[in-house]
Amino acid sequence: MKKKLLSLLLLVSIMFVSLPVHAEDNQAPVEPNIYEKKEINIKPNSRDQIEQREELPEEQKQLSFEKKDKTESNLIKEKLFASSVKETNTITSKSDQLGLFSQKEKQMKLDGDEENVESSTNVMMLLIIAVVLIIGIMFFVLLPKLKHSES
Repeated sequence: MKKKLLSLLLLVSIMFVSLPVHAEDNQAPVEPNIYEKKEINIKPNSRDQIEQREELPEEQKQLSFEKKDKTESNLIKEKLFASSVKETNTITSKSDQLGLFSQKEKQMKLDGDEENVESSTNVMMLLIIAVVLIIGIMFFVLLPKLKHSES
């Protein structure tokens, strides 16, 4: 009983909501705005006439925006580092004088590096082959067994 009453109430409310609503238009028709050109008076010197200008003080007249060629700090640096003599008491110069770190030792180090690179590539190849074999075993051995056990 309640379902029928609710459905009837819902049907009646939908019918009343869907009815069109009419209202009277009491306002007069609206007229569009008409463009009228107006003259614009712009005074180009109005800002200049308002501001009062004063003479610059002597301190500001002496200022210039030209860059000086050399500052005092640059002159001092030139005096400090004027000598072009290199000291030969450095580690690199002494190692060159004694013949340390010659070309032969560099050659030997390069040979060792080449062996390390070759061994690392061999290890990588072995790992790749092992992964491919494991995946192959899974596809050809384990998957058929799983299919037989399901059916």
